[in-house]
Amino acid sequence: MKIDLIPYYFPGCEAHYEPSEICFLIDVYRASSMMVALAHCGAEKIFLAAGVSAAERWKERHPEVLLYGERGGFAPPGFDGGNSPSELETRSLTGRSVVLATSNGSRAAVGFGYGTGRMVALSLVNLKAAVSWIERNLAFGAREGKRVAVLCSGSQNRFSMEDFCVAALFWNSLKQYDEETETDEKALAASIVERLQDEFQIRTVFNGTTHAKTLRRQGFQKDLDWILHHYNRMSILPEVTLLKTDSTD
Repeated sequence: MKIDLIPYYFPGCEAHYEPSEICFLIDVYRASSMMVALAHCGAEKIFLAAGVSAAERWKERHPEVLLYGERGGFAPPGFDGGNSPSELETRSLTGRSVVLATSNGSRAAVGFGYGTGRMVALSLVNLKAAVSWIERNLAFGAREGKRVAVLCSGSQNRFSMEDFCVAALFWNSLKQYDEETETDEKALAASIVERLQDEFQIRTVFNGTTHAKTLRRQGFQKDLDWILHHYNRMSILPEVTLLKTDSTD
């Protein structure tokens, strides 16, 4: 098995990586955490749109779907909800289909994702479940040489510490199976993991990132608390479907 750590998404970055069997999408604050929360609430299908207008056009053709997402952190007008996993705790979405359109996570997924076989959501909340899936399905025997992509969405085409920290923790749990370990990204991941040895250190680092501070200023402390409270407590690994569109708003 070969693991590619992609530090952050920018348009065209997919050209630098070989096609993968599966891509783990990381946007901790908040899209990939939101995808896990949507699946936890019973959403049957989760579609990702690169932009709000793409989501709205899908809704026109499929009026039964629910629209969730954000622009500038907040739910666009006419959407059924924002990008806040904490708001879903008492909501049932059993059997419903959802389109999620966010500034970074869904945009990165759609931009990168057509070179992958499958796309699944990875966050702090389901890290152990993702590691277990890899160990069951790709780590041994006939799966040698299979490629796994770990895509950090980043923020506005720039590096986000919290996303790469999740990638580092994920890779560190799987490095014994990785056939390609000599990269700068993996050296950085190894050094970061040294600062993430327990849940207290993880909370400290994740609460201190630039994106966390922005979300607090915008009034989304509950989302930060939800994500950190549910660290490794979700066994769901949601597979998502990418909406083919050239609209990124």
